[in-house]
Amino acid sequence: MAHGKRPQHKLCLQTLAILVALCGLPAISNAQTSMEAVETAIRNGNFTSAAVALRKEADAGSADAQYRLASLYRSGRVPAHGDAAAFKLMQMAAARGHAKAQYNLGKMYLSGRGGEKDVPLARSWLAKAAAQGLDEPRQLLRELDSVVTTSTTAAVGTPPSSLRAKLPAPLPTVTADAAVLLNAASRGQVDIVKAQIAAGTHLDIRDDDGNTSLARAAATGKFAALSLLIDAGSKIEPRNTAGNTPLMLAAANGHAEVVDLLLGKGADFKVEGALKRTALAQAVEGCHAKVVTSLMRAGASARTRDANDFTPLINAARRCDNAVLAPLLADKTTLNEVTQTGHSALWMAADRGNVPAINTLLAAGADTSLADSEGRTALLRAIEVRQVGASLELARREGNIARQTKSGNSALMLAAGIGAEAIVKACLSAKAPTNTRNALGLSALMLAAREGHKSVVDILLAAGADKSQRSKKRETAQDLAAVSGHTAVAKLLGATSETSISEKQ
Repeated sequence: MAHGKRPQHKLCLQTLAILVALCGLPAISNAQTSMEAVETAIRNGNFTSAAVALRKEADAGSADAQYRLASLYRSGRVPAHGDAAAFKLMQMAAARGHAKAQYNLGKMYLSGRGGEKDVPLARSWLAKAAAQGLDEPRQLLRELDSVVTTSTTAAVGTPPSSLRAKLPAPLPTVTADAAVLLNAASRGQVDIVKAQIAAGTHLDIRDDDGNTSLARAAATGKFAALSLLIDAGSKIEPRNTAGNTPLMLAAANGHAEVVDLLLGKGADFKVEGALKRTALAQAVEGCHAKVVTSLMRAGASARTRDANDFTPLINAARRCDNAVLAPLLADKTTLNEVTQTGHSALWMAADRGNVPAINTLLAAGADTSLADSEGRTALLRAIEVRQVGASLELARREGNIARQTKSGNSALMLAAGIGAEAIVKACLSAKAPTNTRNALGLSALMLAAREGHKSVVDILLAAGADKSQRSKKRETAQDLAAVSGHTAVAKLLGATSETSISEKQ
C-alpha cells in the first residue's frame, strides 16, 4: 500500500549501512572463535592445542597472543618449547607495547631466564611497564633500588630473603637451578632431575602458574621424573594458582599411570580444583576412560557437582563413549539425577547427538520421561536441535510419544516443523496422535504446511491428519501454506490461496 512505502533513497542508505556493518563480522567472529578455542583448550588441559591456536595469532602480529604463548612456554606445559622461545616471544610482545610482556621481560632479564642477565635492560623494561600503570614493576624497581649489595649480579641472580618475600611470583622461583629443574621435570629429563636433586635444588619451588616440578611432571605424564621427585620428598598435593593438584593435572591430561602412582602415594581424590572439579570430573571432561576407571576403583564419588552443576555422568553423556560411562554407572544412583534446569545425562546425550551414550544410558534404565524447565524430554530436545540419529533412537523407545513441551509441541509437531521425514515416520510408528495442537492451535500438519515440507504433508495426510483444523488465528494448514508462498503444498491440501483466505474472511 502507498502509505506503507518508504523513500527509496532511505532504504538504499539503510541497506548500505547494514552491508558495511556486516563486512566486519567475519574477522571479529574468527578472532573471538580463535581465542575462545584457546581458553577452552587451556581449561581442558590441552596446552599443545592452545599453543597451536596462539601461534597463529602471534605470527599474525598479536602482542597479546605473543605474550600468552610466551607465558605458556615458560610454564613448561608445551614440552617442545622452553624459556628461550618464551624469551623471544616476550621480546616481540614487549616491543609492541604490551605492558605485562614488558614487565615479564624485565624479570627474565633480571634472572637470566631464557637469555643473558642484563640488569640495565631489565630496569628499562620494568620502567616502561611501570609507565603504563602497572604496580608490580613499580614495586620491583623500588625494591631493587633498596637492596644494598656490593655485587649487582649476585643481587639480581639471588635476591635476599627480604626482597624475595615482597616480590610478586615468580621472581623467587627463577634461579637458574630452579628453572632447570622445572623444565627438566616437564620434559621427563631424568638425568637432569637426578642431578638437581643431588645438588640440593629446592624441590617445591613454583613457576608463574604456581606449579611445582612435581606438578609439571604430573601434567605432562613424565612418570620416571615424577617418581624421582616423590622419592626425594617433594610434596604430592601442592595446589597451583587455579587450585589444581598434581593428581588433577594428571587426570585432566589422561595420564593413567601417573594417576595410579599418585593414588598409591595417598593423593586425595576428593578435593575440588578449578570450576569445582575433582580429579574424576577433570578426567571426565577429557573423556579419559582409563583414568576414570582408576579413580572410581579408588573410591572417587560420581555424585559430586562442578560449577556448571554437572555430575561426572551428566558431563560424560555429552561426548564420551561407553568406556567412560560404564565405570561411572557403577553407581546407579546418579543415572537420573538432573541439573537445576532439569538436564539429565540422557537429556545431555540427546542434546549433543551422542547415540552410543543414549544406548548405554537407556540400557542402564535411564528415565525417558524426565524433562527440563521448558518441558522438553530427551526426545523433544533431540528433535528440537535436529539430532536425527538420537531422535530416531529415542522415538523408538519413548514411553509417552504424545508428551508435549510447555508450549504444547509434541515430538511429531517438532519433527513436522523441521521437515524431518524419518522422525515423523518414527513418531507415527510409535502411535503419535496426528491432530494434537500446541498453545497457538497449530497441529503437525499446519507446521509442515507453513514451512513448505510437501513430503511431510503427504505423510501426515496419509496418516489421517485433519486438514480442516484451524489455529487460534483461524488459519488452516492450507492458509498457512498459501500465505507463506508454498503454492504446491496449498494445492495438495485442496485449495488455492485466494479461495481459502477469502472464505476465512
